[in-house]
Amino acid sequence: MEFVPVNLETDGTLDLCIQFRRDAHLVSFGDDASFNVGETKAWFTRLNTFDNSGFYHVFKNNKVIGQIEFRNGLLDEQGVKFGYINLLYLLPEFRNKGLGSELEGFIFAQFKHEQCAYAQLRYIPANLQAVSFYHKHGWTDVGDIGERGQLAEKRLT
Repeated sequence: MEFVPVNLETDGTLDLCIQFRRDAHLVSFGDDASFNVGETKAWFTRLNTFDNSGFYHVFKNNKVIGQIEFRNGLLDEQGVKFGYINLLYLLPEFRNKGLGSELEGFIFAQFKHEQCAYAQLRYIPANLQAVSFYHKHGWTDVGDIGERGQLAEKRLT
């Protein structure tokens, strides 16, 4: 697999990024009625302005099969560095083939390079496939389920 930084100026790239985000929303929430294209575009713009952010398309055999978005080198309340995964996405036909572990591995390598002690993400508990993946890969739930989903954490050190 190859991880290529997203360039939103390339023809069709923004539409593809929105398509992937919309599908992730659909899988998590059961429909896309609350998916907001304007908010998604604004998020992509913000993501590109953050220091140490990652916004990549995942290629296999010269075909885009997924997208990852993350923030690296954040500091928690105790001053400990961590990374936050905003999106870990594969097209449906590439799920359950072990590729999610490779996406996670790529992101964790970026986090470890910045000396992050742990990683965090949020998932929607109704997305049973995501719940299974995260628990199988050693993620632990932190706190109660909130409006934005369940916070999960994985130690890197």
